[in-house]
Amino acid sequence: MNKRVALLGMADDRAVGNNRGRIGAAEGPSAFRKAWERWKGRYALKGLLEDHGNVELADRIDESHRKAAAALAAIHRFHDTSIVVGGGHDYAYAQLLGIRERFPSASLACLNIDPHFDLRKPNPLILSGSPFYMAIDEGLIKAQNLLEFGIGEHCNGAELWDFALKEGVGIVTMNSLEALDKVKAFAASLRDLSARADYVVLSFDLDSVQEAFAPGVSAPAAFGFSASEIFAMMRVAGLNEKVISLGIYELNPRFDIDNRTARLASLAAWQFLQSRYFE
Repeated sequence: MNKRVALLGMADDRAVGNNRGRIGAAEGPSAFRKAWERWKGRYALKGLLEDHGNVELADRIDESHRKAAAALAAIHRFHDTSIVVGGGHDYAYAQLLGIRERFPSASLACLNIDPHFDLRKPNPLILSGSPFYMAIDEGLIKAQNLLEFGIGEHCNGAELWDFALKEGVGIVTMNSLEALDKVKAFAASLRDLSARADYVVLSFDLDSVQEAFAPGVSAPAAFGFSASEIFAMMRVAGLNEKVISLGIYELNPRFDIDNRTARLASLAAWQFLQSRYFE
């Protein structure tokens, strides 16, 4: 695999506001970059990552999504791997749209690390919880090729469960993971998903991490993954060549403590890239 990696910021949290979440994730890409610059290490990871700045936003969220998708599609003409940093999780839709535009005939799958399904239908406003409904509704991915990993049984309404089960979305709940090795379960899930797709988009919502490790998010979690579990999962994903785009969402510096969440987000990307190119 060629060592060509691009970073693209999606500094928009308007859909978080539409979802009545905590505003501040628009500042996430900047906080990510500042934390990234602090890392050193044995390998020249910083030299691999070409920063393409933040997507220029339009007046409307849907127009901003299209601009972000076009930018990501263009990036993947010259880069093998992308790191996308939000911003609200609605930009996972733009991430999928960009990969679909770049590879229109490919079989595409998505693994979403998240306590929330994010399958809410825009009604009429686009919500930070809308990306995967929109992606399925527009045919960017098949519902069966979406795997929701770490779903909280306490934070998704019955209508979302009904939709996910009816459409055949893959679901791995946090309750089911409590009795398992979470990293091995993630590896098995990713292996099964990638076996039926040409490319895999990995979406990592920081809301999936326990609040003690990630306080600076739009919706903090009392029940979630530890930092070490996330880092191990990122290393697993980095070894899978079908994972061509990693999205990191809902980094909210306004509520962070000692840059704890920004450091976790940037180190997650670091672990992904180190595993991909140097292990």
